[in-house]
Amino acid sequence: MPCESLSLPAQECITGRKLAEIKGSVCHDCYAMKGRYVFDNVKKPRYTNLEAIRHNLADWIVNTTHEIKRTNSSGYFRWHDSGDLQSLDHLKAIVKIAQATPNIKHWLPTKEKQFLNQAKREGLEIPENLTIRLSMPMINDEPKQTTWELTSTVRTKDGQAHGVECKSYEQGGKCLTCRTCWDKATPNITYLKH
Repeated sequence: MPCESLSLPAQECITGRKLAEIKGSVCHDCYAMKGRYVFDNVKKPRYTNLEAIRHNLADWIVNTTHEIKRTNSSGYFRWHDSGDLQSLDHLKAIVKIAQATPNIKHWLPTKEKQFLNQAKREGLEIPENLTIRLSMPMINDEPKQTTWELTSTVRTKDGQAHGVECKSYEQGGKCLTCRTCWDKATPNITYLKH
């Protein structure tokens, strides 16, 4: 990734941990549940982040905003390179952090459609610098028409790309100068299964 990120434990994903049990889902064989992610020194800060979100959201907003402002030099931020939204209040907290950091573009990929739908029903205003993408649950899924406008899909090598295709697999797994994930003008991005 070309920027900082905040991680949560993938084992605590609400939808993702169910999808992890389903062969053919984007969460089956999850990268964030194996390799270095299973080491205690990697898991501990993710669980610390999760506990802060669950038990002291107001302080978490202040502390996370401060850290993003203090450490961000790229102008971009990615939410949850592992893990996912935990509640509507968690989503609202991310909105507040994005509002407090208007010079940083935020990208939030999520499979937690129920929280996006709740936010829509409540009329939650998403700031211009926060791009939220609803991730389709199955590999080789087409982007489904939902109440959420921005989506992402995952394909196998012989699967079909929809919308813009992520080129990181042609660039050594790196974004390089691409920032399409943060671009609200891109309705869907397709990632190659890795």
